[in-house]
Formats: sequence, structure tokens, C-alpha cells
Amino acid sequence: MQLMFHHWLSLSLAIAALAGVVVIVIALVRQRQDFAATAQALADSAAQSAATAAARAAKQAANKAAKLQSEKYTKPLASAHQDILQQFADLEQSQHELTQQFSDLQQRQQSLAESQQQLHELQQSLQSAQKALQQRQAEIEEQTPESRFYQRAAKLVEKGASVEELMAECEIPRNEAELLISLHRRNDA
Repeated sequence: MQLMFHHWLSLSLAIAALAGVVVIVIALVRQRQDFAATAQALADSAAQSAATAAARAAKQAANKAAKLQSEKYTKPLASAHQDILQQFADLEQSQHELTQQFSDLQQRQQSLAESQQQLHELQQSLQSAQKALQQRQAEIEEQTPESRFYQRAAKLVEKGASVEELMAECEIPRNEAELLISLHRRNDA
């Protein structure tokens, strides 16, 4: 019965360690969601800055085009202005796409770093739990033979064994053998 208690205790410790690991994993997932929201806010800010710069550049280009139209060669310049505006719009679109790609890459890099950190922490936690379980198992294994001697001694006392027989069979000291016999007689009385 004592052996069953020791196994139950080690199983309880293992379940408690596993519950601790689950709590850590849940906390890491929540932290990752918070980082994703922050990264989205940074991406939105970068997009807004790009739009402001594009609007400023478009206004400057429009002012320049208005001056050129007032000059002698308005038709060729208007065509060139349209080409420049189109090129500017294309560049602005490319800049927006590159900004978005850069933001996505930063998010992925951050996510990978967080995942790697989480895995490292989880691995350390599991290794720690495994070491604790191995230590506990070793302690239980060390205690088991001794308790077997006392269980055997109790059975021999019930059968009427003498102090010398207990000492020889169970390898226990004389005072412990006498104590077992005394306790057994007291329980029978």
C-alpha cells in the first residue's frame, strides 16, 4: 500500500508539472497576440506616413506642371507632366508595396523570434520537470527496499517470530525488532 502511495505521489507531481507547462504555453500565446496588434499599429503608421509624403510630392509636381503650362510649349510639357505624374504614381504604389512587404517581414521575424524563445522556455521547463520526476523516482526507489524489510518483519511478528529471528531475517537492529514485537503484543491485547 505504501508503494502505491509513492507511485501515486510521483504521478501527482508529474500532472502538476504538466499543468504548469500548459499555463506557461497559454501565457506565451497571449503575449504573441499582443505583439501582433502592436506590429499592425506600426504598419498603419508607416502607411500613413507614405501617403502624406506622396500627397506632398504630388502637390509639388502639380505646382510645377502649372508653371510649365503657362509657358510657350504647354502641349509637350503637359504630356511630359502626365508621364511624370504616372511615373510618380507608379513609384508611390511600389513604395507602398515595399513598405507593406517590409512590415510583413518584420512581423514574421518577430514572430519567429518569439516562437523560438517560447520553444526554448518550454524545453527548459520540460527538462526541469523531467529532472524533478527522475529525482523523485530515484528517491522512491531508494526507500522501497527498506520498507519491504519492515513489512516482512511485521508478518514474521504476526507468526510469532522471536527478536533474533527478526534481526536475522530482516536485517534490523535489536531495539527495532523488540519495538515491533512490543507493538504487536499491545495491538493484540
